[in-house]
Amino acid sequence: MTETPLETKRPTAQSGEKAEAGQKAMTVLVVDDSPTSRMSVTRLLRDEGYRMMIAGDGEEALAMVRAERPDVVITDILMPLMDGYEFARRLRADPLVAQTPIIFHTAGYELEEAQSLADSCGISYVLSKPAQREELRQAIDAVLSETRAPLAPPEESFYRAHRRLLTDKLSEKVIQLEAALAESQKKEIRLQQTIEETIKAERALERSNKDLLHKHEEIQSFYHTVSHELKTPLTSAREFVSIVMDGLAGPLNETQREYLGIARESCNRLRVCINDLMDATRLETGKMTLELQSGSIATVVQKLVAVLGPVAKRKEITLTTRVEDLPDFPFDENRIMQVLVNLLNNALKFTPDGGQVTIAAGAARDYPDHVKVCVKDTGCGLANGDVERIFERLYQVPNENGGGSPGVGLGLYISRELVQCHGGKIWAESELGKGSTFCFVLPKHHPSEAIQVLIVDDEERTRDLMKRSLEREGFQVTTAENGAIALEKMKQRLPDIVITDLMMPKMDGAEMLKQIRESWSLLPVVILTGFPNNDQIKRAMEFSPFTLMAKPCPIAQLIPLILRLSGTKGLHK
Repeated sequence: MTETPLETKRPTAQSGEKAEAGQKAMTVLVVDDSPTSRMSVTRLLRDEGYRMMIAGDGEEALAMVRAERPDVVITDILMPLMDGYEFARRLRADPLVAQTPIIFHTAGYELEEAQSLADSCGISYVLSKPAQREELRQAIDAVLSETRAPLAPPEESFYRAHRRLLTDKLSEKVIQLEAALAESQKKEIRLQQTIEETIKAERALERSNKDLLHKHEEIQSFYHTVSHELKTPLTSAREFVSIVMDGLAGPLNETQREYLGIARESCNRLRVCINDLMDATRLETGKMTLELQSGSIATVVQKLVAVLGPVAKRKEITLTTRVEDLPDFPFDENRIMQVLVNLLNNALKFTPDGGQVTIAAGAARDYPDHVKVCVKDTGCGLANGDVERIFERLYQVPNENGGGSPGVGLGLYISRELVQCHGGKIWAESELGKGSTFCFVLPKHHPSEAIQVLIVDDEERTRDLMKRSLEREGFQVTTAENGAIALEKMKQRLPDIVITDLMMPKMDGAEMLKQIRESWSLLPVVILTGFPNNDQIKRAMEFSPFTLMAKPCPIAQLIPLILRLSGTKGLHK
């Protein structure tokens, strides 16, 4: 085939120079399916004074070349519909545009393959992405400087080379896809193994949880049974010791009286431990009841001093009281006396001989409409870690002074629960080596007045009975017949506590609990059910915490539970 001279299209301005007034700017068509790549090349060349055109694939570019006759075409190779090779072949096959200079602009890993077919398409320049401004300018100058027309590629040789390239590419992609598929299958197998292991772990955890719940119930039952079984013979032993000490069984010498005194004191300590075990069991099973009656905190403090004053005197500890003139308010005198005995006993135990303990009671300035009671000592004090854990069940602070005797670690835990049952709050302030102050606050008014209770049950009689009973105690009560209605009411006004049945139409208690935990994670929930082992309980366990009570539950047991669960929130209102 003979070569024919190329009618070169020269720009009126040299490459790299701005077109002056009256000169026609050179036109460059950029062909690329990547908008980012198109815009990058367009910005670089537009700043150099070129008139820019863009196309997204070979088909569109071929139409634009025939219509607009650009001076240069810069094209990508791998594009949809029509790739760069086919675009170049068709352009070269069209006599009207066959002489249009073309520059391949492709990814670096395709350069070797691009160059092999570029020659067949009459293309001399292949640039690696992303080309820089100077590279683009030099390539444009070079293709415009060519003096011979590019040859139309021989059909058979081009197609043969093109097919070989596409076949190689396809084979490479097949190998990559097979490798990716094999890796995906491995990952799927590992994922399936992980899922199976997770399911096994969840089942094992569920079994462990059931075992723990069963063991917990057994322990609580054991505490209760042992406490009762020990209390009767212990009471008999203590009474007979007292009879002997009173001389009813004959005269005693001083040594016998001393030994009997030690025996009676041991009985007293054992009785306190047994009572603590019974109270802890009642609190955890929701069986603790309060007898709220209007009374004077000053009277309780006087009784406290009368009981434990002799203990302070034996250790030469100065015991003082500071009690403001306070009006009577409703509280359970026996239970608050129990709290104060625990606090004062601890203060005397950890205060060295010759120290000082102060009991103060008055209006709580930080808690409006509350009474504040504090027991302050000059004892050994508590470390920060002990202050944080002091009210935990079974937690005991080591007595470095060696004074007193350790209990079972329930006294302060029970004190906290009893205060919360009253709708109050208890806390400790301490500095190691300087003493401690234990304080609690109690509401002056009936604690139920500020508590909003939502009852959810599909049985109308049950709802009405609980509503009337709780309103009679001063609670503000609303009701709902299923979980869906209850959630709507919660969105309108959030209660302090929710008491719900499990088996209900439309939305049962387990589903409602799930949605409560998603929206109000700390809202106290009490579940009343007559079927504690059914599937709904298992579902509900996934969205704990909640308190489970057997149905029907006596109101006398329910009220202290409500006060304890919602008491702290009541203080924040």
